[in-house]
Amino acid sequence: DGVIGATAAWSVKPTHYVVADGDQIIPAQLQTHFATTMTATVTHAEGGHLIMLAQPRVVADAILAAVEAAD
Repeated sequence: DGVIGATAAWSVKPTHYVVADGDQIIPAQLQTHFATTMTATVTHAEGGHLIMLAQPRVVADAILAAVEAAD
């Protein structure tokens, strides 16, 4: 309908999600549910809520994989 934000991008674009398996704020099971709802490509990483600080290489690799998948 042309309204910005009317459609969630994850419902029409390829989506990737890094699940932080040790997250005590958003449990991994709930993160996995989010990712499944979005039909996302999922990467699991050991670490807490700030997974980008705990596992920067895993997160960077997931970003690079998303970029490669978009080509």
